[in-house]
Amino acid sequence: MSQHSKIPGQTPLKIPAAREGRRPGCGLGPDERVRSRSDFGALFRGGRRGGDDVVRVIVSKNGRAEARIAAAVQKRFGCAVRRNKLRRLYKEAFRHEKDRMPAGYDVVCSPPRGTGIPELGALRESLVKVVTKTVARLEERRERKPRSKKPRG
Repeated sequence: MSQHSKIPGQTPLKIPAAREGRRPGCGLGPDERVRSRSDFGALFRGGRRGGDDVVRVIVSKNGRAEARIAAAVQKRFGCAVRRNKLRRLYKEAFRHEKDRMPAGYDVVCSPPRGTGIPELGALRESLVKVVTKTVARLEERRERKPRSKKPRG
């Protein structure tokens, strides 16, 4: 009997349908990651910064239906193995918490200075808390009246 044959009396697993570019559970689809250079530039130029002792974030509105993530880990954090491990950890935390993240925002994660590699549970809670707080501050800034520019002369 093959592994894929039906077992009498047992219903097959139903996997929820996902939009193109978004995976329902395992891993991140291409539409859930910030990948282009122009998107990174816009994030670093116009994004709102926030963080705590576990993770630092830069958040910016992306005009899409879902949140996207990127990781920026500097060389001073350590060798390539350590940096890549931290990048994978950020993506894993985002994957677990993407349903609790505010939709329509890009998030860049980076480590605070002088910290090591955090535990996944602490990172998951911190990521949601920090992103939600930073989005609220970003929206508050958008609601304020823009300053009128004085002509320079």
